[in-house]
Amino acid sequence: MRLEQMVAWFEKRLAFRRTHPTNLSEEYYIETMTDYLSEVLHAKERGKPLAWISPIAPLEIFRAMDIVHFGPDQYAIQVLAQKTGYEYLDLGAGVGFSTEGCSPNRAVVGMVKAGILPPPDIIVGVATPCDSNVMMFEVISDLFGCPTYFFDYPYSVGEEAVAYLKAEVEGLVRFLEEHTGQKLDLSTLEQSLAISRQSQELVEKIQDLRKITPSPLRSREASSTMALRICCEGQPNTLKALKALYEEGQERATKGQGPLVEERHRLAWMGGFPFSEMNLLDWLEKKHGAVIVADGLGLKPWDGVYKSTNDPFENVARRMLSFGGIDLIYGSFNQSLNRLVKLWQDCQIDGAIYFCHFGCKQMCGINRIVVDALKKELGIAPLLIGGDICDARITSGNEMKEKINEYFATVITN
Repeated sequence: MRLEQMVAWFEKRLAFRRTHPTNLSEEYYIETMTDYLSEVLHAKERGKPLAWISPIAPLEIFRAMDIVHFGPDQYAIQVLAQKTGYEYLDLGAGVGFSTEGCSPNRAVVGMVKAGILPPPDIIVGVATPCDSNVMMFEVISDLFGCPTYFFDYPYSVGEEAVAYLKAEVEGLVRFLEEHTGQKLDLSTLEQSLAISRQSQELVEKIQDLRKITPSPLRSREASSTMALRICCEGQPNTLKALKALYEEGQERATKGQGPLVEERHRLAWMGGFPFSEMNLLDWLEKKHGAVIVADGLGLKPWDGVYKSTNDPFENVARRMLSFGGIDLIYGSFNQSLNRLVKLWQDCQIDGAIYFCHFGCKQMCGINRIVVDALKKELGIAPLLIGGDICDARITSGNEMKEKINEYFATVITN
């Protein structure tokens, strides 16, 4: 799917939602994503540099330098989630990208080979969230032959990590100035950082709502915060969408209401979501009265991320460490396990599903530790489902439903 087709699809969704209103948060989410993709589509004709970036790159820096940023991973997920674009997986493999890597990364390589996306002026890769992502940026950098900056990331959190990231941010700014001619606007940077801090506060409040019984948020609603932050962190529209979602959830919580007629089960979800089968979450709610109330997004970050200083680059570094659950996939897992157990306890879960994404070495690598912790600390035996976050041909939605039905019949009810 070419970018102009995706923009048209989002515009159609937005027009429909405005004429058939439900929750404002959903409308604002679609509006934010539409504006983001449209900006990417028209960057070149508006004379703005286009940067292809990693999911954890500091978006505030790009906004403050008037550089349009594009996350190809998230775009590939958007395409594959519609059960289209499988040909790009094959094209990526044909280029030589490993079939054991993450499927969205392989699809991005295929999309580059197919020439369906606007080429970047610069590329910025980050050493997180995964090795597959790093390899993808190495491959597309070679294919495009454009200036590339690889942003390193510390394996731990703390003041030493902040200092390390600050140096990386400063290096990034020098790189961008050299290769785009754009200059950093400190006022715009401070404004974006202020919005990011407010967004972080709202995300944490949204996640805290999930601890309430019944949960005032549906599974899909809670998971939508990640895409907003990956693509549009530091922007007013993102803040508007998050605020609307929090207020909707808070209103239900005040009334003691949940979105389901009856909430019968509260689940933890580990691993990525099967984006091509997201109706599975709706089915879980309808069939089993089961709401996902705990996942990696619910993990609060290291306390030091909340500290604000007079150094804007240090503030960017602290913000980069604020993504809930980032240490689940990067660094020592010991620093996350205790917080993860507490999250499960606070959310009062009675079951758990671990989606073992075939191409994710990080999350699959910790599944035994997580399974043991669930059994030891909460007495819960989780269901492990193997599959792919974007390729429904690996494990279909019907196969997953069959496994979940068996889990509820034999484990949850006994």
